[in-house]
This record gives sequence, C-alpha cells and structure tokens, in this order.
Amino acid sequence: LRASLLENLGLKSNGFVALAVYTAAYERERNPRFVQATTNLISFGMELVEGIDYLKTCGLDAVLLGSPDTEKSQIPRQFPRLADFGHLGGPEEVALASCCKYFWTDNVGAWWLTVPFGRPVLFSNSPHRVTVHPTLGRDMYVPRIYETLEGRRLSLREMLYREGSLYQSANRGELRMIRNSPEEIQEAHVEMLERINGVWTGTAVGRNRQERVKQLSFEHPSQYHPMLVPEAFLARHAYLLD
Repeated sequence: LRASLLENLGLKSNGFVALAVYTAAYERERNPRFVQATTNLISFGMELVEGIDYLKTCGLDAVLLGSPDTEKSQIPRQFPRLADFGHLGGPEEVALASCCKYFWTDNVGAWWLTVPFGRPVLFSNSPHRVTVHPTLGRDMYVPRIYETLEGRRLSLREMLYREGSLYQSANRGELRMIRNSPEEIQEAHVEMLERINGVWTGTAVGRNRQERVKQLSFEHPSQYHPMLVPEAFLARHAYLLD
C-alpha cells in the first residue's frame, strides 16, 4: 500500500512532510454541536503558503492528509492531497504518517498516527499546549499569542496558569488570539529541519530562553511535557518569558 501510494502521489519515502489543517467542513460533518465554539481554530491557507514553499526549496513536499482544505483553510498551491487517493483515518493516512519526515499540524490533525513510528511533530497555531507525545525533545510548537482587550499580551506563565480557560475566554471575546504569521511558521520549519538533520546550532541566548520555557512548564505540572518553541519566535516575543 505504502509503495503504491507514494508512487501515485509522486513522493519518495521520508522526502515529505505530512500536513493537516483544521476545516469548518470537517467539524460540521463530525462535530456539528461544536462548530460555533471552534470557529477560531480554522486554518487559514495563506498563512501556510510560505512554509510549503520553503519545504519545496529543501527538496521536500508537503502532503495534505485528512479532510480536504476548504473555505478559509484553502491553500492556493498545487501539491499532493491524500483526498485524491484515500480518506480521513484510513490506511492510506497511516501509511503516509509512517514514513514522513515529520508531521505538521496547523491546530488539528491525527498527529498521533506518527506515535508508533517515532516521527516528530510541528504544531503551528496552537491555542494551548498539546498532550504527551513520545518523541520527547523533538516536538516543536508555535503557540498563539493572547492579549487582553486593552492590548496587553500575556506572558507564557500567565498562559500556562490560565490554560484551562484561555481558549474559552477568547471565544467569549474576553481575550484576543493572535495567529502565527507566515514568517513565524517558516522559521519553525527551518529550525525543525536543521534539528532533524543534526545541523542546528542555535545561540547561547536561544538555549537559555529554551531552558526558561522548560522551567516555566515545570512550574505548572500537568499531563503535558515541555516542547521546543522556535528560537526565532522566542526572540520576537521575548516578553513571553517575563
């Protein structure tokens, strides 16, 4: 199955990144009661274009798994889509997850399919931390920024301690969620690929910031584990570590 699927999609094993996006169409079909509550989660295709284009310059394809990109989440690029050959949750999706370079999820997607195969995950536009994944030290997430209605942005400590209510507060209009920019998403791919390929060096300041993220995470024990946050993101939003 995997060999024929790769051939149909024009891919080489471990030469692609598996991508999943959050679509309103999927939610209406699978969880109609929660459509209104999850409007803020919908992926915006234009935000993902620079990441997809960057992967292409690295000789990698992005392959869209799961439900098709529709409405706001439509990505204006020609690239392989599993919907042309399989369906959400089917064996084709598992086959691709088993041999991808890493799994990129824009706020949704069956990233857990990679668990048995030890593939790392890049979470973009994450409204909160993510459940435990066994590739400890390799997973990376780019959090959304939260700010008050007066324009004050929350620190990471504030976000961690309010984690259970952050998203609900944003849905009620009590906080604003700021989505990741295309540049932030591309920077995350740069670091992820360099780490996977063993050429990432980073900076002393960046490593100190990463340690600070871990310390803050350990201050708020839960079922979550500390994950990497891109150095460039932490540099751009240094106030997060206040």
